[in-house]
Amino acid sequence: MGFFSRKRSNKKQPPKLICKPNDINSFKCILLAAHRNLDLDISWSEASALDSNLSNSLDLEETDSLPIIEDRNITMSRAEALLGYLNIKGGAPAVHPRKARILAQQNYWIELLDDKLEPLLLDIEGNKDAISTILAAVDKQLSIGPFIVSEFTLADIHWLAAYLVIEEKINDCLTPLIHFSAWLKHMQDKIPNYAEKLQPHTA
Repeated sequence: MGFFSRKRSNKKQPPKLICKPNDINSFKCILLAAHRNLDLDISWSEASALDSNLSNSLDLEETDSLPIIEDRNITMSRAEALLGYLNIKGGAPAVHPRKARILAQQNYWIELLDDKLEPLLLDIEGNKDAISTILAAVDKQLSIGPFIVSEFTLADIHWLAAYLVIEEKINDCLTPLIHFSAWLKHMQDKIPNYAEKLQPHTA
């Protein structure tokens, strides 16, 4: 659930996207925004004042809600809220399958990543074998066509973010993934120079 706060501002400026280095959710937001040609002022941080304020107000331990968007009079956190916002923001077409079957497949692969892979990314080295098994299943899926489902969807954004986080930590389990190379080239067409858009990794 995202945390929202409003403030007055009359200045027209690009939305600020505050990201956490080498963070899958931050990568998802940057990649989606880049695909949709959204102008963002991206910065990097290990901690968030919004996290601290929210934690104190709820009498909780420090939360970790990066990435965060500040857009004129609204501040939003949590990746799910931000991705929905970025997918509608601006004039470029949203990434949304028109066919129910493709929408269902998109959501299946996103939920698979959220439920099975993301928890393993908290300890990539320790979970290398389990991560390799999941990536092998994705590689098999990519043998069917150029994208994870039959067309470019948000599932590709999610899995590219995950792949890049894993690649940053380990490379040996990525070697057998013969269909990922072709997929990465297709993703490069959808998001030109995507690797550069995720730099720098420090605040």
